[in-house]
Amino acid sequence: MTPSEPVIEARGLSKRYGSVRAVDGLDLTVYAGEVFGLLGPNGAGKTTTILMLLGLTEPSGGTARVLGRDPLRHPLEIKRRVGYLPENVGFYADLTARRNLRFVAELNGLAGAAGEAKVAETLAAVGLAEAADRRVAGFSRGMRQRLGLAEVLVKSPEIFLLDEPTLGLDPEGIESMLELVASLAAERGLTVVLSSHLLPLVERVAHRVAILRQGRQAAEGAVAELAGAAGLAPNLPAVYRHYFAAADAGDSAILKPGPTGADGAERQAGTLNKPFAGQKSHFLPGCGQPRHGFAALFKKELADHFGPGRFPLLAALLFMAALVSAHLAGDGVRAWLREGLGVHLEGRTFLLLFSLPGAGLPVFGLLGYLGPLAALLLSFDAVNRERREGTLVKILAQPVYRDEVLLGKYLAGLFTLALLTGALLLLVAGLGLATAGLAPTAGEALRLGLFWLLSVVYLGFWLGLGLLMSVANRTALASALASAAAWIFLAFFVGLLAGGLADRLAPVSDPVRPARAEVAAREALARRLGLASPVNLYIEAAGFALDPARRTPHQGRQRLDPAVADRYTGRFTGPLEVGQTVIQVWPHLAGLIAWAALAFGLAHLIFRRQEVRSGG
Repeated sequence: MTPSEPVIEARGLSKRYGSVRAVDGLDLTVYAGEVFGLLGPNGAGKTTTILMLLGLTEPSGGTARVLGRDPLRHPLEIKRRVGYLPENVGFYADLTARRNLRFVAELNGLAGAAGEAKVAETLAAVGLAEAADRRVAGFSRGMRQRLGLAEVLVKSPEIFLLDEPTLGLDPEGIESMLELVASLAAERGLTVVLSSHLLPLVERVAHRVAILRQGRQAAEGAVAELAGAAGLAPNLPAVYRHYFAAADAGDSAILKPGPTGADGAERQAGTLNKPFAGQKSHFLPGCGQPRHGFAALFKKELADHFGPGRFPLLAALLFMAALVSAHLAGDGVRAWLREGLGVHLEGRTFLLLFSLPGAGLPVFGLLGYLGPLAALLLSFDAVNRERREGTLVKILAQPVYRDEVLLGKYLAGLFTLALLTGALLLLVAGLGLATAGLAPTAGEALRLGLFWLLSVVYLGFWLGLGLLMSVANRTALASALASAAAWIFLAFFVGLLAGGLADRLAPVSDPVRPARAEVAAREALARRLGLASPVNLYIEAAGFALDPARRTPHQGRQRLDPAVADRYTGRFTGPLEVGQTVIQVWPHLAGLIAWAALAFGLAHLIFRRQEVRSGG
């Protein structure tokens, strides 16, 4: 195919990692409809160049235009019109080929019947129609590469960026892959940029090539033109060796022939600062870019959370612990009623199911100490897993904002935890109704709703902390250890440190017989310092929400033995209204929201600054 308009242009494009120049002053032009070979050994800068053209990494210098657009200023439009097959393409191995491809289609706004038809058509085009409903875990390397091509084709791109598409294939697989790429390019009029180091194979399909050496461009042009300029036979391996050696020798007069023919001058006149002729935007002027990606990511994450795996096991353990605690608390309530103490609890008995200690801890105590483990389990490996499986770069190569990836994971996890917490509370309430005949009043139902809200926000902090650990640590083990350390510190050590600091900051004058005022001042200071931990914030706020008579943090129950219940019955006179309790817990709720926002904000900040590459 004769090349026409330039669709990719780079001028002085550079990328530095510290003192290392991965790409150094690259000038590159790719024309519509051609197959362009990007050649060079490992470390030559081929993948980095492709990532800069996609807007997945920011150049250190120079400019680039893809379809007339700046990849950094218009990343979604470029990624909607450009398909990328990474070197180590990743899939969700537990899903079928059809479901993997459907997910990519949904990221590009292809859903419903039209999306299903496009998925089926694309699978047939790459020869995977019969394997469409097989799990990818059983696919060969060749079949996985074909599925990778399908994920590029499904959005009908104008440009293919293929990074080592024949890597790991046997000779027959390489032959099949190159034939497929060439036929698709010819049939659909696609522009293909093919990165490879297999010179004879590239020579068969490429119209022009660029040779890279340690981030610098050694040559660019048609093989015959490059060979003629150097006095060589038109053989790509010979041309490659010649220009590679010239680059090593520091030859600054390396030939870079452009397109030839009657319209060559016109093609070379294509400017870097405006779209190529005939370009049409996929977006209406003045309209925001579509955000199909968030819905697809949210749906995918929910399916993962509710599928078989570790989450159902943890949920079962948490439910069993809570039900045992509620059952024993119900026994305690019945004992109080048998002793004739119910008169003091009129209208508030139901809440005792959640606030009396059953199996050592009340229900809100179990959520306070064990709930974080459920949240961390959902999130500590959320980003690391995508990196490890090679799916993160694939997602970000779609028209998806990077923010949406993290936000989709966070909100899907939060929805799951909210549903889990709500189901747990309903189970405990049902158990109380069945075993103790306890039914909530309207006020108690509102207080239970306030407790649920506090619990969701609290677990949202731990979910964000898990995401932060997953973003900040490169391995699942490091993320798990860091998450566990944070849980132990905030749940246990902050209280110990607060007590030690209070002893030093507010010492008593007589340790043997301390004055009551001094003891009260020291305890108040220890409490205030301890509220630096979201665990203590939640436990105190939950106590207020579930106990209408609690006016101060020091009115916590210590026992449920009916024989000593009369010590506490005086506390149940004059309960607070629900509105008063909301005012009482508002500072705690605001503190928990701030903690959750801080954890997610830090994860988001780090994630936005990270380099994303194929294979992690």
